Amino acid sequence: MPGWHAVIPDLNLKLKTQESETVLGSLAFLTDPEESRHFLMRNIQAGSSKYQDIEIQASNPKVVRYKPGSRCTVLYHLEYSQNMRPDRQLPELVVAKIYRGVKGKNAFDSMMALWDSPMGSSGTVQIAEPLAYNEQERVMIQGPIREEKTLKRFMIAAFNAGTPEAIEELNQVMRKTAAGLAELHQSNVALGQVWDLEDEMSEVRERIERLSTAYPDVAQAADPLLDRLNQFGAVYPPDPLVPTHGSFRPAQVLLYRDEIGFIDFDSFCQSEPANDLALFLSTVMSLGMTNSDFDEARDSGSTMDEKTRQARFDAAMSLSENFLDEYEKHSPVSRQRVALWETLDIFMLVLHGWIKVKVGELSDILYLLERFLQAKKFVGPL
Repeated sequence: MPGWHAVIPDLNLKLKTQESETVLGSLAFLTDPEESRHFLMRNIQAGSSKYQDIEIQASNPKVVRYKPGSRCTVLYHLEYSQNMRPDRQLPELVVAKIYRGVKGKNAFDSMMALWDSPMGSSGTVQIAEPLAYNEQERVMIQGPIREEKTLKRFMIAAFNAGTPEAIEELNQVMRKTAAGLAELHQSNVALGQVWDLEDEMSEVRERIERLSTAYPDVAQAADPLLDRLNQFGAVYPPDPLVPTHGSFRPAQVLLYRDEIGFIDFDSFCQSEPANDLALFLSTVMSLGMTNSDFDEARDSGSTMDEKTRQARFDAAMSLSENFLDEYEKHSPVSRQRVALWETLDIFMLVLHGWIKVKVGELSDILYLLERFLQAKKFVGPL
């Protein structure tokens, strides 16, 4: 019902029906076959000298991802004019991403720089070809990247199977991913803002402040952990800054036969390598324990007994250690810093579980945080 809303005072929560899209103004014409055809052709011609003479006959748009008021991804199956040379290599698929703020420009500039670096012709990992960016509409257009599944889905299936064969197959893909991430970190692309541990701590404290509105005691409960991590960070200094994906998770790794590809460079920045490594590995641990990285919610609490929980934790930790072993074959990294950032990322999962009322995962994530702190020796003296 349009205009419906309700307030739950005890939770300081306001509910309302979803409103019509007003922020992503370009969504309407980007999902119209004829208008999108003109938009794509005009912008790709202007944005890429390689395709400045293309003639698109049909665009065939399909929305593949949509977060109202924030971001939308539209996939196009392109058909070209018969005037184009039949032997010419032209992208049959292109993707347009609509953004709310400046992340689209950051993604496009970063992808352009990566495309011009050795990453553009890498035999280790694929990235999509950047084609154009329309600043007025905040729309980025990129070429295709082949996909059969994401590493996230592959990982969930392997954890659920639990067989030595499934885990070894997953380890093989993880080793390729580690080598690809090391190559990204060594690309020498000097774009994006600097993001350090203090920025990460500030983001965690912002989430705690949001929670404190409903749960005033949460800040006091979190202080000992954050103080402990600050002490740990003072003992183990950061590695030098490297080009950093900024939101690197298994969902951002695409699998196609024996190939891997990286996507979603919206948060590209300069940071220590532990930033990417920790976010990726904390998500691996979360997937191992819950089959979810909080993209979806479950309706019930944990169904795992203590023995199963321990086995899943051990399997995820083993995968993580193997991933770091492979990464270090290509690039050095402080494992203490990785553990520090990873603790913050796992704690952020706990906070998100409370903020988003995802009670199904909370007991498993709290178990993960406790076991991880013990394994990495964040309890007791340094």
